[in-house]
Amino acid sequence: MKNFQQWKTTILGLITVIISLLVGFGVITPDQSAGVSEHSISVLEAVFAGITGVTGLIAIFAAKDAVE
Repeated sequence: MKNFQQWKTTILGLITVIISLLVGFGVITPDQSAGVSEHSISVLEAVFAGITGVTGLIAIFAAKDAVE
């Protein structure tokens, strides 16, 4: 699970860099970047929660098979 946290931090950092570059090149305004950042982080948090849930379910069923 520690490796998963590192990926999460890396992806969120990359999104921040990309948004900063878009603002720097004038593609989006700083006001727009705040909205984009909030939405993209919310979507990623939901994806990470889904991955964690699926991983937990797999672990539950794998443990059940190991007991029998």
